[in-house]
Amino acid sequence: MSRLLPLAALVTAAAIGAACAEPAKDAPAPKAGVIDSALPIAELLRRFRAELPDTAPVRAFAHGAPSRDSLVRRFVAALNARDTNAMREMMLSKAEFAWLYYDEHFLSKPPYEMPPWLMWQRAIQLSDNGLATAFGEFGGRALAFERVTCPDSVPKASGALQLWDFCVVRMRTPRREVIENRFFGTIVGRDGRWKFVSYASDL
Repeated sequence: MSRLLPLAALVTAAAIGAACAEPAKDAPAPKAGVIDSALPIAELLRRFRAELPDTAPVRAFAHGAPSRDSLVRRFVAALNARDTNAMREMMLSKAEFAWLYYDEHFLSKPPYEMPPWLMWQRAIQLSDNGLATAFGEFGGRALAFERVTCPDSVPKASGALQLWDFCVVRMRTPRREVIENRFFGTIVGRDGRWKFVSYASDL
């Protein structure tokens, strides 16, 4: 029997930029035999990992920042420089998602059991849209970082992960105009290193 994803799972996934509304109509269809939701999550994850270019396990976040605020400062610097490579390094890679993130996240557990391909596909789709808009509206404007605020006073724990959601960045233009918005999805920490799960935004 096929597994149905509860509405609560989809709403939560929208917040973390991992899965939300239905996939875009022009999104590539996942490979046959990989997305059967009747399969156990462990098998879906095994197949997802097997499709990685390098199937060796990943042990730590590469290029992770030492703190939430330092990560956001790097984001603002990359936005000012229109540096897509830096943005890519600050977001989870597919291997990091597969080996360090997915299996620890509550959406991979009952009653949700969201397939890894769905979570990853939505993170990529939302990131592409979010970054394109951020670069188009704010790239290269010499913005000065002031602060990042999140609704919770401490990050949420999910297995070995620490998660900051719905964070808002406050910046100023050279003319001292205030820009305050949500430019990314969840910030994830593991073993003292921090990265973005996606660049889903409110832009």
